Amino acid sequence: ATIEPVYTKEAYCRDANDIGDTYVEISLTNQKMWFYKNGNVVVETPVVTGNPYAGHETPSGGVWSLKGRARNQTLSGQGYNSPVDYWMPFNGGVGIHDMQSRAWFGGSIYLGSGSHGCINTPLAAVKLIYDQIEEGVPVIVYKDESEEAYSQVTGPFDAQSLNAQIQETYGTVEDDGIGSIVAWSRSQRAQAQA
Repeated sequence: ATIEPVYTKEAYCRDANDIGDTYVEISLTNQKMWFYKNGNVVVETPVVTGNPYAGHETPSGGVWSLKGRARNQTLSGQGYNSPVDYWMPFNGGVGIHDMQSRAWFGGSIYLGSGSHGCINTPLAAVKLIYDQIEEGVPVIVYKDESEEAYSQVTGPFDAQSLNAQIQETYGTVEDDGIGSIVAWSRSQRAQAQA
């Protein structure tokens, strides 16, 4: 007889590595993120991860699964309230999201001005990911402290040029008509200050 075991949690893919060829890869050392779908790179982008010096280092050394996707959320914690248009949690309160108030991504920004643990991502990149990812996709987060990895660390990239480059290289996502909580939040702050 053939018996199929009952799993408390099944892997996203039942291949040799249980990850498959659709996954998100995040390098804390290089401050880069890649999203692969069916073995093809959907987008590669500089990011800003958690600030280790403030006790907010992004959890690493593991594989998590995407817990869901949501639009127009306000992320709140001790000392911050951040509106985001795209939210994809994978480890408790840690997730991938846009951070439109950031002017720069990549490099060593995370060491002095990093997030509270989340993966701050340029808008063009996060839209591409959000549009093509689904719940359960593996998210791999790691540090590579080898000399080779450190030699590949690049300087920061300005958000405006980076968004244009991502759109030129990987394409764009059509507006879904839902609107932007970030634009609404900026409008509300401007009205309050007037």
